[in-house]
Amino acid sequence: MTPEKIIRIISHLTQVPENDILSKSQMRRVCEPRQIAHYFMRKYVRSYTLQKIAGLFGGLNHATICHSVKTVDKIRKYDKKYNDLVCEIERAIQEDINFENEPLLQILAEVKASTMDTKAAHDKILAMGCVFQN
Repeated sequence: MTPEKIIRIISHLTQVPENDILSKSQMRRVCEPRQIAHYFMRKYVRSYTLQKIAGLFGGLNHATICHSVKTVDKIRKYDKKYNDLVCEIERAIQEDINFENEPLLQILAEVKASTMDTKAAHDKILAMGCVFQN
């Protein structure tokens, strides 16, 4: 999952333009989707540090990202409508992740079912552009 995809999904579901989410606007209709973007980037883009996430939003401070995560968690507990929106966004992110990984999951299923050997699976995965890391 990439930060760009998270922003695109949130923009689509909240009807707030991507540029507005990335802006420094203080309007509530923009701040809430931006905080939700911070929340999901922290959750799903684990290779990004707090500083790197903050940098995507015009050089915010890393503490702003921490505050956003805490704020989203807090509001979800008492605002059902807000929680429903966050859940809808998370479902969309999960569906995107599942769609992205479908070819890889198919290869792994074939290896597990012994219809493909591990060397062939390795070659097929490399052909998909995946990179193996130690």
